[in-house]
Amino acid sequence: MKKVILFLLLICPFIMSAQELVSFKVTPDGNFVSSTGEDFVVVPFEGKNAHQIYQMLASNVGSVYNDPSKVMSGVEDASIKIRAFSDNIYTKKVMGIPHAFQGFYQIEFRIKDGRVRITAPYVEDSLDAPSISNQFGGNKGSFRHIVGKWFKNGKLKEKEAPNASNIELQLNGAINGILGLSGSTSKVDDDW
Repeated sequence: MKKVILFLLLICPFIMSAQELVSFKVTPDGNFVSSTGEDFVVVPFEGKNAHQIYQMLASNVGSVYNDPSKVMSGVEDASIKIRAFSDNIYTKKVMGIPHAFQGFYQIEFRIKDGRVRITAPYVEDSLDAPSISNQFGGNKGSFRHIVGKWFKNGKLKEKEAPNASNIELQLNGAINGILGLSGSTSKVDDDW
């Protein structure tokens, strides 16, 4: 799934529509904020009512995730909540060998006529790295604690930029895929 999301993000500049992609950035406390510093973004869907938007988003969840019924819950025409598993939230090198920390993240879409409010993604604090034995520093991690080490005086450390970029690409890719803003899904009409 990571490869698909990365591929979509790489080709987005060439095929994206006039609507801007949603982008959240990780902060030193392990939360995410928009470019304006808010913990949400509102995306307009002019000319569509809440039911049409809900149907489109629910359909797009199936394009992003293998089994949408396992990751999606919602209130029809009002909200969609995603709780999904990532097998590579953070990579740590132990004795020169990279080990991936795994965990769950959540994304929420609130729907009204003509617009969708996307709450900033949330990575659940408990991470697991099954490939690291306890003798090498344990196999559990706290997302907030790990992310705090990526920053110094509020600035992202250069050597940790790939880790921050990885989690941001995963979450923003999923959000934009569900919204239909990445790839050609944003302009698909019913005549296919």
